[in-house]
Amino acid sequence: MIGKVVTGRTYDPETYEISLRQVTAKVIDVGMATCRFWPNDSQEPLTFPIDVLFCAPSSGLSFDTSQVVRIPFYLLTEIQGAIVDISLADLVSGPPTKFTTDNLEDFIEDYTATGGIVARAKCPVIFWENSFHPRVVGFSDYLVCYPLVSQTPLVFDSTNLLFFQEVKAEFVNPTFVGPTGGTGGTGGIQGLVAGPGIGISFAGATATISNLFSITAGPNISISGSYPSFTISAIIPPPGPSFQYFVQPTAPLVPLNVGDRWFNTTIGSEFVWIDDGNSSQWIQIIPDLPQGPTGPTGPAGPDGATGATGATGATGPTGPTVDILQSVLSSQVFS
Repeated sequence: MIGKVVTGRTYDPETYEISLRQVTAKVIDVGMATCRFWPNDSQEPLTFPIDVLFCAPSSGLSFDTSQVVRIPFYLLTEIQGAIVDISLADLVSGPPTKFTTDNLEDFIEDYTATGGIVARAKCPVIFWENSFHPRVVGFSDYLVCYPLVSQTPLVFDSTNLLFFQEVKAEFVNPTFVGPTGGTGGTGGIQGLVAGPGIGISFAGATATISNLFSITAGPNISISGSYPSFTISAIIPPPGPSFQYFVQPTAPLVPLNVGDRWFNTTIGSEFVWIDDGNSSQWIQIIPDLPQGPTGPTGPAGPDGATGATGATGATGPTGPTVDILQSVLSSQVFS
């Protein structure tokens, strides 16, 4: 029940009050609490232990884990997503108890209903003392059930609940007869877990079991038959090939199997050993691809920074000697 979303009326252990409105909440724990009743408006209350769900109330889009409300099982009106438990019986039937009723004669209804068990809880036993006052006389084990809608196929109404006082319930196909079988193979059934489906592990290749309501196949399991007898067989997959993996610069020289791998550390490529019936050889898994064309020339880079001033050069040779007077005279103009 932990983690399920439920709807019902809450009980306050401090004030002993039951809420008038129903709340929706998520179950965080299941336990027992004492509830106090005043039968026939008596000033002498009766206190009984009953099973209670401790829940985080809904805050709209989520659940408020900072608060805890207590919803007794007998005040539940809905359990969302529960699994029908067939560990006691396939189904139960009998007159249901309606803890909120307009029937002023008895809380036990005068018709027979059938359902699938989703929980078992201690609830108060109540009957009407007269047309005005109910009387609480104790508590009893109750079976909390989803109402049966269809038996073939099996369908339950998960939006409603039935309460059957266990001592007054009739069990349909009770499971006091344990599973039988285990024929074939070498080991038969090793383990059996009852639940919404039945999980079975067995050592042999095949096992036939009976007195089971339903069975769920796991990996590599084949199921045939239908209620109440099933034949289950193990699907044993063929053994897979054994591969070797080599990491070295040269081809391995040891005996090889098809599918062996070799990583050539010299060229950085992986090869697989194949045999096509005519020859055996290493085939490169991802062959070397041809070199692609040269890409376009990229744009010119930015100019570099101006370099440092170079060193002063050596002094040049002395020039030729000139006759200064001759030079002056040759440049004069006489008139």
